[in-house]
This record gives sequence, C-alpha cells and structure tokens, in this order.
Amino acid sequence: MRHHGPIKREALAVLPHVGVRELFPGLSVATMPRASGVQEVVVEPQDFSLAMYARRGRDLMEPVAPGQTDCRVQSRSVSLLPAGIRTRWLYATPLHDTSPRLQTLHLRLTDDFAAVLERARLPQTLQLGLNVQVPGLMQRMERALAAFESPDAFRALAVQSAALSAASLLLDPQAALTAARASCLTLRRRRALAAYVEAHLTGDLTVNGMAESVGLSPYHFIRVFKAATGITPYAWVVGKRLERIKAALIDTEGTLADIARRCGFATQSHMTEVFRRAVGTTPGRWRQEHRGSVTAPELDEDLIPELETGR
Repeated sequence: MRHHGPIKREALAVLPHVGVRELFPGLSVATMPRASGVQEVVVEPQDFSLAMYARRGRDLMEPVAPGQTDCRVQSRSVSLLPAGIRTRWLYATPLHDTSPRLQTLHLRLTDDFAAVLERARLPQTLQLGLNVQVPGLMQRMERALAAFESPDAFRALAVQSAALSAASLLLDPQAALTAARASCLTLRRRRALAAYVEAHLTGDLTVNGMAESVGLSPYHFIRVFKAATGITPYAWVVGKRLERIKAALIDTEGTLADIARRCGFATQSHMTEVFRRAVGTTPGRWRQEHRGSVTAPELDEDLIPELETGR
C-alpha cells in the first residue's frame, strides 16, 4: 500500500490526554481527544503495560512491531503493549475522528499494581498483540470508556469498577473468571457496607471507600461483591439511588429537580434518564401512579445489570 504526501507524526508521550486518572496505586486510565490528521504514532518503551481499547477500526500500513503480522485494528477491540516494547502505528489514512464520542481508552498498569492484586509481582505472561481475545475484557473496557462520558455524579465509581474488573481479567483471566467465595461478604460486612453507602450516597463514593468499609482490598472487594450479588458495586449503588428516588417521590412534595439533587444526580434530566431505563417510566409518571402508596415498591433486580451497560 503506497502513501502519498507528508505523514503527520506524534509520540504517545506528547499526545494530549483527556481525563487521566490514577484509580489505585499502579493502575490508571486515560482517554485521548479526537485526532486531527495524525497518521503515525510511536509508543516508546514504557515501564507499564498498556491495554488500548478502540471503538473504531483502523487499517495499518505495516505491523506495529517485529514479529507481528496483523495490520488491522478491529472495531471495538483491545490491543496489548507490554512494558519495555516499542511500537509504531502507521495508519493507512490520517486519523480524522469527527464523532463527538471518545474513541480510545488506555488502561495503564505498573508493578505497583501488584499490591492491589495482593501478589509479589505481575504475571510475566502478557504478550504484545492486536485484537486480543479475553472473554469479557472488551465489554469492561467499553464500560470504563463510557463512564468518562457520563454526567453521573458517581462517574469515578463507575470508572474504578470497570477498570479494576478489566485489569483483573487482563492479568489473570482464569482467576478473575472464577467466582470468589461469597461467604467473604459476611452479614457484618454487608451491614457496614450498606451504612457507608447510605452515608455517602449523595457524595463522593469510590470503590476504595467501599472496600475499606468492609476491611478488604479493592481488588478482593470487587470479586467477592460480584460473587455475592451478581452485579458490580456501581450497579448496586445506582439501585440504591433509585430506591431513594422512589421514596422521595412518595414521601415528599419536592420538585423533580430538588429530588435529583438530593439523590446525587447532577441534573433532573439525567435522573429521569436513569430512572426510565431501570423502571420503564419517568419519575413524574411513576409518582402519579404510586401517589398514596405507603412504601416504594422494590427495584426489580433483574433490570440492574442493564444499568451497567446503559441499555
């Protein structure tokens, strides 16, 4: 494949990143703004492994590193760049992203992440590769990227939950896919967690804080919580907020805007969107249908997994 004209080159170290966040020691995520005319990106050897999730597919003019043969980055796929490896991404056509949605997510892991994993060191099995196939990894990276775009007051919690879950799959697929013992989330811990979430439901809720409230590491907490409940901490928190909304709709005469603020939503429209997706109707209509009820009906837990994907 021939190229005509000058090539616009960039290095990963100088490309502007949007929303870089260190989630835990040794684990951070970053997104990049829409590219304008860049055709070649060089990633120099790093001291961390990089999992790159791309929403849009791209054709490459040549493999990214010696020994590689793939010249296509598939749409909605994950590529791995282990520590110490230099890659060169020469695209067949310049990058001109016109979509308002963010297109890439970088998941960065250093040796410090071993402390979160409660291990002596990271596994040495990660290999450079495009379009890697780890069951569930792409979906979790997509959730983390989508969380960056969300106006949710608990956006940080959503990013933490999805990224930590993706990292566990990336580093140890077998262990991550094997459910942890649900008995680790004892009744005492459940009560402590419920009290913590209730106290912080309209404030700064994080996976770190939830894990600390039950005396577990964030990595261990994510696994035992999913094993015990079948959902992520983020989806569970959203469910709690929905319960609070329903109670406020029945027990108070406050406006929907007031209820949205009291229940941790940035805007009334965002509360309405989340409520309608989970309950099937708007808060205003639900209030009219249930006015006079003594207690708010329970949230249908079968709908909770949908809250994680936004569908």
